[in-house]
Amino acid sequence: MACNRELITNLNFGEKKIYSLDYFSGDYNHTLYLMKSNDDGSGRDKYYLQLYTIINGVPTLQGFIYFYLNEQYNSSHFIGMRVPEEFRNLNIGSLLMSLWIDFCLNYDYNYIGVNHKQNKPFLLYMLKQYSFDVYDLSLYDSRLDVIYIHRAIDLSDTTKYLTFKDKRHEKTFTQTNSFKMDNYKIVTDPFSVYETGKVILPLQNIKRNPVDYYLKDKDDAALRAEKVMSNHRK
Repeated sequence: MACNRELITNLNFGEKKIYSLDYFSGDYNHTLYLMKSNDDGSGRDKYYLQLYTIINGVPTLQGFIYFYLNEQYNSSHFIGMRVPEEFRNLNIGSLLMSLWIDFCLNYDYNYIGVNHKQNKPFLLYMLKQYSFDVYDLSLYDSRLDVIYIHRAIDLSDTTKYLTFKDKRHEKTFTQTNSFKMDNYKIVTDPFSVYETGKVILPLQNIKRNPVDYYLKDKDDAALRAEKVMSNHRK
């Protein structure tokens, strides 16, 4: 272990400590906390990076990213992220993703991956912008559970448009809470959108084998994370 992880290892379950005061988004100054989740009986240590600001004198949570840390295997696995709707035009999602990657790299976690239960295609797409991907790229050709990510040509439209290689996969995903709650839509007019990328998203009820996403290029990820963080640094 090449660095001091006392901040991490000394956190008790349910405890949080200030990690940074260096960032802002729009008109909001952030306090960034590192929090260790309460013990859920899984045997896996779960942590949060939480962004707070003060609004009308009240500490207000503007978003968080959560992940597993494993000291024995020197690894971190991304679980998920949440940004309240009223703060989603401030690029806080990208900031949180960058802060987590920077956190993992600063503390020398050797393996940085993604939890198998990830069920949001756009989060996988975001991770791919930071050099995450599957081990075997030929899986995009051989597997049926590929989702294509699209953006509207009209840049004012922030909807997350999707198409699917397999119609059964599409039918199943449109019945999930992720589809219903996260501003996803199926492409109906192919001339109104353009494809930006693709991900593999196994759905457990179809019983397809999980795939491993991991950070392939740490140097590239560090550069991309720093570019985002520098735009939010005070």
